[in-house]
Amino acid sequence: MKTTLSNMEAVDTLIAHNVLGERHWDNVIEGTEALVSWLEDLEEDTGEEMELDPVALRCQFSLYTHSEAEEAWCIDTSDAETPEQLKQMIEDYLNYHTIVIPVDSNNLIIAEF
Repeated sequence: MKTTLSNMEAVDTLIAHNVLGERHWDNVIEGTEALVSWLEDLEEDTGEEMELDPVALRCQFSLYTHSEAEEAWCIDTSDAETPEQLKQMIEDYLNYHTIVIPVDSNNLIIAEF
């Protein structure tokens, strides 16, 4: 048996399971919407329907600011001269190593690697 979820139902399910953190944390709702959008795009790109598994997604993806990601992965940004270069260096490093889903100008969803 299969149930097809709307975009908002998928967001609500992931928020209820604290996939990217507690609902009251900053940017969790925006981040969850970005993750669901990315999952929908992946489904369309592959032509394969996927099962929504909140537990697996919680283990695989986390929400970070650029500075949190820089610290967590010890990314060398010493050559950055501007805040924009700093963010770009962080995103380039992460994109080379894993999946990165932009949420807004300050937050990223990163697949743990």
